[in-house]
Amino acid sequence: RKMAMAALRPTLDRFLSMDTLRERYGVYMEEIHLADDSELVGLSLQEAAISKRFGLTIIAIIGKDHAKNISSVEEKDQDAENVTFNPRSHSKLQAGDALIVLGTEVELTRLEKIAGGNNHEVQDSKPQRG
Repeated sequence: RKMAMAALRPTLDRFLSMDTLRERYGVYMEEIHLADDSELVGLSLQEAAISKRFGLTIIAIIGKDHAKNISSVEEKDQDAENVTFNPRSHSKLQAGDALIVLGTEVELTRLEKIAGGNNHEVQDSKPQRG
């Protein structure tokens, strides 16, 4: 399928390449988990104003019931009903949800601090994006 996309839609294929997003635009796709005590828990996307406050684009929300357990294609297909792509403004954020977001390193780091709640610590050992 990847080869077909590259042949039929080369511009889209180049644009969607993570290398292109990082190198040309300084944009990363990241998975950010909501801690139980995050100020975002219980808010709708509209109330949380993630796009407005952080300049991020939310690609999907993966529900807390399986966010940590998805590891194979079969599991992803099985749990597809718990993934909300292009979530609407009324979508509620829950503790343990994984947000799939697109943004710059600075924007992502800001959201990670809020999503991590009161116990969030920025770890020096965390690998750098890219």
